[in-house]
Amino acid sequence: MLAAHVDSFTQGVGPAAELLSARPGDRLHLASRHHGQWYAVTSVRLVPRAGLRHQSVVFSAAGDRRLVLITCGGTYDAARGGYQDNVVVVARPSGPSPSGRRAGRH
Repeated sequence: MLAAHVDSFTQGVGPAAELLSARPGDRLHLASRHHGQWYAVTSVRLVPRAGLRHQSVVFSAAGDRRLVLITCGGTYDAARGGYQDNVVVVARPSGPSPSGRRAGRH
């Protein structure tokens, strides 16, 4: 699981903002200096912030390998502490990447 803020008052829009437009079938690439992995998005859900702890796909180690990406989403309400929902993107491995490819969404 990876979690990141979608934006910040001091740094502006962050890379996690791309998750807001993710759709099933999109391909994601996660890479480090020496390794990379392609993933295919299988689901994108808007989950109320208070209900995130009840999402078994996020916290369970059971089942097939998957990548779960979480960021803020939905309505922003400063009086209620910020974004009221989380965007939860689930993706399944779809193949290794060639060496040297950059991370991103395609």
